[in-house]
Amino acid sequence: MARTALGRGEHQYRLIVPLDASSIENFRPEQRVKVAVQDRTGALHSQLVELDSAGRGRVTFTFAAHPGTLVVRLGPHNATDQDLTRLQTITVNVPARQWGERTELTLPAIRIAPYYWYWWLVWCREFTIRGVVVCPNGQPVPGANVCAYDVDWWWWPSSSGSASGLGGHGGRGGTARRMSSSGLPRTAPRPLPAAAR
Repeated sequence: MARTALGRGEHQYRLIVPLDASSIENFRPEQRVKVAVQDRTGALHSQLVELDSAGRGRVTFTFAAHPGTLVVRLGPHNATDQDLTRLQTITVNVPARQWGERTELTLPAIRIAPYYWYWWLVWCREFTIRGVVVCPNGQPVPGANVCAYDVDWWWWPSSSGSASGLGGHGGRGGTARRMSSSGLPRTAPRPLPAAAR
């Protein structure tokens, strides 16, 4: 994750980004928010922000020189900086002229709507799938290739089983596979392709 270097010169520029999630009913600060700023060179600077119990917080980015036009993006704490440039998420453009002659600029509070907050909560969840691939006679299948699909038919790469027939990579002893699922869940799953059953 790229971090903004703190400039110590006399021409230091500071961008202050207030956040406001107070419109969310029964708000609880269950997750941090990632704030990424993309400067005129395309470089990304990001920080994680903890909101208080009222749903408010702020973050400061410091630049050693005039940063020019900026794009501020908000997203879930576990999204990568590059994820934020591809997601349809909260985005605020800061034109270079908005700085005027100032070296410190405080943006109006960026409102986090309930839609985004709850979407971020389910943005990336990790699952562990454990199991044994067996033949009709109950014996483990060595070297079996296993594919998994979520309800959106998002394909997770094949996982080769071990000699014992235990599927998955990673985890302890190679018996588990960690997966991430992004996006909103559907109300009902669709049938899996025959090859994946």
